[in-house]
Amino acid sequence: MFYDDEKFCANPRCVLHVSANDENVVGHGEWATLPNGRIFARVKVGEVTYCHVCAEDSDNPPLFDLFSA
Repeated sequence: MFYDDEKFCANPRCVLHVSANDENVVGHGEWATLPNGRIFARVKVGEVTYCHVCAEDSDNPPLFDLFSA
């Protein structure tokens, strides 16, 4: 379950380090879709939840330019 104040991705460098309460976020859940249509899943690594990209390599998170079409 994704709570309103919980970050979708725990990596502060990730574009998905947002909560359901943040501006421009619609809804909440285990999947995120960026405006350009890219879809991301949440993955639990130990006790921490990341987007699937950061779960594989937190040094290379999704970039802000992914928001452009």
